[in-house]
Amino acid sequence: MQKLILLIILIGIITTEEASLPGFKISLTKPLFDEAIKILVPLAIKDLQNMNIPDIDGDFDSPIGKIEYQFTSIKLNSISLSNAKLSLVSGGISISISGGSASLSANWHWKEKSWPHVSDSGSVDIDTSSVSASVSLAIGSDSNGRPTIVTSSISLDLGSLNVHFHGGDSWLYNLFSGEISDKIKSSVESEVNSKVKPMIDQAAEKFLSTVPLVEPIDSNVEIDYRLVSTPEIEAGKDIMCPLKGEFYYIPHPHEYPIAPVTMPSTINTEMGQFFISEFVFNSLAFSYYQTGMLSATVTPQNVPSWFPFKLNTTAWKDLIPQLFNTYPGQTMNASIGVNSAPVCSISSSGILLQIDGFLRVNVIQSSKMAFILNLFANAQISMNISDAKIYGNFNNLTTKMTLNASTIGQFSLDSLDQILDLMTQNVLVPLLNELFQKGYPLPVVDGAQLVEPHFYFYDKYMAITSDFKYTPSNNKIQQNWNWN
Repeated sequence: MQKLILLIILIGIITTEEASLPGFKISLTKPLFDEAIKILVPLAIKDLQNMNIPDIDGDFDSPIGKIEYQFTSIKLNSISLSNAKLSLVSGGISISISGGSASLSANWHWKEKSWPHVSDSGSVDIDTSSVSASVSLAIGSDSNGRPTIVTSSISLDLGSLNVHFHGGDSWLYNLFSGEISDKIKSSVESEVNSKVKPMIDQAAEKFLSTVPLVEPIDSNVEIDYRLVSTPEIEAGKDIMCPLKGEFYYIPHPHEYPIAPVTMPSTINTEMGQFFISEFVFNSLAFSYYQTGMLSATVTPQNVPSWFPFKLNTTAWKDLIPQLFNTYPGQTMNASIGVNSAPVCSISSSGILLQIDGFLRVNVIQSSKMAFILNLFANAQISMNISDAKIYGNFNNLTTKMTLNASTIGQFSLDSLDQILDLMTQNVLVPLLNELFQKGYPLPVVDGAQLVEPHFYFYDKYMAITSDFKYTPSNNKIQQNWNWN
């Protein structure tokens, strides 16, 4: 009994590990984040300057007694964050900024707390050249399989402030600028820290909401791009997102029965790297096989112009004499399709599609099957990318046929080579090309464009690596930064 229990546990562990293997992987490398920080820092600076800083008030002891003061209309006039660095660390992303500078302006007003309540007002300029900041972002996933970015810590240090009063008896107040500057520094730092955290979290949530989780291909089939586990981070190198990558037949979704293979996380230093296993393509073929779309029937009423023979036994008399002798002068229809879902195999040579199909000829008046041929076809699939979508096209199609069943006896198949070739090229291949030419979207955020993508083929999986160009669509990122 103990051995049986251990065996059941072992089987459960193995099954769980296989089920969690991703069919599709995306790795985002350090060069991508180095470029990202160049885009994000100017956007952050622009919105920092639009930030509403609340009024500051307080009191302090002076040679003339207790003074109540107030700073209003505080404005961040300029800020420079020239030395910004992004690092990939265990569990997330670390951003550090040093050597920054900033200048602020405000109006000031003070009033003596006791009688005779002497008061004064003016303006003040504040500058600093030692701004530093750090932000830590935790990378995870939610219950729906979407990646998440949450601010785990944030810290802003304005450094030493230089405060210059103007107007009124400003010469006197400049004597106490050190004490005042500490209060201004504390208030501004606290306000920025409190507002930046929710701002980053909200912006990240809106930004990641553009990543597709389930993408419909048409009314019948969709692809599942949800995470199968939390993104994995290799410190200093990359963030890898393991995605399901499985196609489903929408009316009756079923899991593809063969699990994905193990794939690497990176193969070079390009910004984005997509790894696609055979599992993805085979689940695609499996889904469309379930739809019944991978078959077609030619009838006497819809014989296409490219078909050289009418669909009646008289026209086929010289091709298959036995057909005319058994069913003289009768009309027919011809069906071509697949017996099972096509199977994709990926190797260093590329992608090979294997098709187990059939050609069935029926005699209409007699309501009989005349004969059924087994069709075996292999085709190379060439891949290309346009607008972040993958497209495929068939090349080098080879076919073989055997007789499966017949009500007219044995006959030579050599005479059917022309018909088979015509049916394959004009019916079966267009059906399959339609399958691969729909355009299957890569799971990228809105505004991301692949730059000179490259294809690589390995044993049971392929890789697409590319640099990226990012253009915020409709200023979407800027709209996400809400300071107020």
